[in-house]
Amino acid sequence: MPGDIRVEALERAHLDALARTIAAEVPELRLDSRYLARNLFEDPDAEPALLLAGFKGSRLAGVAASVRRGETAHLKLLAVDPSARRRGLGTRLLAETLERLAQAGVDRVETDGAAPCYLLPGLPVRCSDGRRLLEKSGFEAVEERSSWTVGLQGLDLATENKERALVAGGIAVRRAEAVDRDLIASEVTRLFTREWAIEAAWTVLERTPKVHVALRGGSLVGFACAGVWAANAFGPMGTSAAEQGRGVGEVLLKRSLADLRAAGEENALISWVGPLDFYRSKVGLGEEHRYVVLGRGRPVRR
Repeated sequence: MPGDIRVEALERAHLDALARTIAAEVPELRLDSRYLARNLFEDPDAEPALLLAGFKGSRLAGVAASVRRGETAHLKLLAVDPSARRRGLGTRLLAETLERLAQAGVDRVETDGAAPCYLLPGLPVRCSDGRRLLEKSGFEAVEERSSWTVGLQGLDLATENKERALVAGGIAVRRAEAVDRDLIASEVTRLFTREWAIEAAWTVLERTPKVHVALRGGSLVGFACAGVWAANAFGPMGTSAAEQGRGVGEVLLKRSLADLRAAGEENALISWVGPLDFYRSKVGLGEEHRYVVLGRGRPVRR
C-alpha cells in the first residue's frame, strides 16, 4: 500500500470532510456533519474502534463505519473518494474492520444499516467497485431493497379537510413538542418498536420538531417523522392497527413532507418503502434507488 495512505480513528472533526467525500456516493441523501454525527457517533451502539477514517496524505479520502448488534455486525458505510481508489485504501479499511469484528466475536457481517441509525438500506447497486471489493472478501448477496424519491415542488400537501374529518371521529393531529417526548417514547415503543421511539424522540427535541402525532383523547394512535437521519429523509411513520383506514397515515405523511418542503428540500427520500400503493396514491413516487445487502459469515437466527 502506498506510504501516503493510512487508516486512523474517525473523529468528529473529520465530519465536514466526510460529508464532501460521500456526497457523490449517496446523492439521494442530504447529509451534513450534523446528520453524520447522529448516524455514526450518536448511534446507541457506536464503538470508536469500529469507526475508521482513511487518509490520502493529509486529506480524508475514505471511511468504514460499523456497529454490532449481538452476533451480527452491520457495515453501515464503506466509501472511498474516487481520487483515492485502486490504491489499497478500501481494501485496508475493510480488512481492518473485519479483523476488529472477528476479535469481538462477531459471526456475521452484513452491509446495511441497523436500527435506530440506519443510514442506508444497503450498498447502492450502482457502487460496483464496492461490491467487487466485498465479494473478494467473501461477501454474498442476500437481498435487494428500494428507497424512493418524492418530488415536493407543486405537490398538494393540504390536510385541513381530512383533519376536520378525523376530529369529527375523535382523532386530533398536531405537531409534537418537547414536552411530548416521554409520551412518544413510551407509546411508540408499545405500539411499534423501541428503535422507532428513539428516532421520534430525537426529532421532537429539534428547534422546530418535524414529528407529528395523532391522538385519540390522550392516547397516541399514530406518528410520523421527517429529517431524522438526513435533511431530506421521511420516516419512520406508523398508525396503530385499530385506527388504520381512517386517513391518519395520509395526514401524518403530508404534514411531514410539508415540513421538509418548508425547510427548503426539493425532494424527500422514503427508505425501505413498504406499502408502495399507499405512497403512490397519496403523494406519488419518483425515482427508485436500489440497494443490495451482502453478507459474510454464518447466518444468525433472528
